[in-house]
Amino acid sequence: MKKALLILLGLLLGAGLYLYTEPELQRQARQQLDKLTGTEQSRRLYRWQDAGGQWQVTDQPPPAGTDYEILQYDPETNVIPSKNLTGQKKD
Repeated sequence: MKKALLILLGLLLGAGLYLYTEPELQRQARQQLDKLTGTEQSRRLYRWQDAGGQWQVTDQPPPAGTDYEILQYDPETNVIPSKNLTGQKKD
């Protein structure tokens, strides 16, 4: 029993090391996992202006009848928000 457990642990560590050294395979595995778990939808954001003129960005669509823009993003990328979300010109 102990020998089988060590073999299984060795196989898991070997598979993990292989995935770690193959970034393209990691990306493909993440895409398949996203499709299975439904997290692919979380990569979509909605941007619109509310009644007060303030910009809103959420993962849920705005109220019906509101004009909006769909933003796609890559969760593997670090993102720094723009200071120009209000639609004002930069100085």
